[in-house]
Amino acid sequence: MKTITTINFLLRSLKYPVLPPDAFTPSPPNALKEAIHSWTTSGIPHKVLIRLIDETYQRSVGPHIQTLKNYEAFSSEVYGELMPGFIADIVRTTGLNQDSIFMDLGSGVGNVVLQASLQSGCTSFGVELMPAPAKVAREQLEQFQTRCRMWGVTFGKVELEEGDMLQSKRVNELIPKVDVVLVNNKVFLESCE
Repeated sequence: MKTITTINFLLRSLKYPVLPPDAFTPSPPNALKEAIHSWTTSGIPHKVLIRLIDETYQRSVGPHIQTLKNYEAFSSEVYGELMPGFIADIVRTTGLNQDSIFMDLGSGVGNVVLQASLQSGCTSFGVELMPAPAKVAREQLEQFQTRCRMWGVTFGKVELEEGDMLQSKRVNELIPKVDVVLVNNKVFLESCE
């Protein structure tokens, strides 16, 4: 407990330096905020990105794993989940940036949409047909916003929709403007063509 108290004190002193007694004296620099500010030009460090994504995922998706397993095998509801390292490569390779729009058709629990937004600052849109993953995605977005505030990082606009991508008015509005579209599915039924 003594060690944890010491560590917490040191972290607080870094995050909230002691203000000078004279109100007109400039405040001391905040090393943590300065480091995070530098990320706007250099990009969020990969380890921080993965940590933030993993924390958000574990807190939001982990408790709902049993609910998310309710789907028909070998149907269009089956998709493979993409890992954060692979998504980081996609974002880098496609050159997504704060002026870009990213769309995930069949966005599941929303982790790809959130990561693209955080990593590049792009506007991200995801649409998911199945109610359980769409609900978890909304919860994950709330957790993501909280975690980003805690870390002091910013991300691009995120929009999530529950519904059929083939019937979505929002998909139709955005598709002509989108820079990158992701569709990750193992099986499409004939009726989906």
